Amino acid sequence: MSSKTNPQHYYMVAAVLTYVRKEVSQGGVPVTGVPKQRNMNIVLELPRKAITHFVINNARQAMLQRLAEESSVISEEVRDIVFLNFSYLGLMKPEDFYDTPPATSIPN
Repeated sequence: MSSKTNPQHYYMVAAVLTYVRKEVSQGGVPVTGVPKQRNMNIVLELPRKAITHFVINNARQAMLQRLAEESSVISEEVRDIVFLNFSYLGLMKPEDFYDTPPATSIPN
């Protein structure tokens, strides 16, 4: 990344997603309507510090996408998303946020 990258505001978003699978098989027996919950965290990178309706909607979409990718749950199965926290991580350049510190050796 370029050192001339503009600083961004970073947030860690925590939420609980409640969903009901349309059909789940348990031991070969189909079970429907079994509610499940999934705790999830995502990182938001924003040009402004404000948490607007647009930002909340984007966070919701990101959570739905991640749930679909990791658990094959489709958005129609999600019943509720409860945002627990938008923790502000700070204003920094992306290369600083994503920086991996050099490996340190442990002295003998």
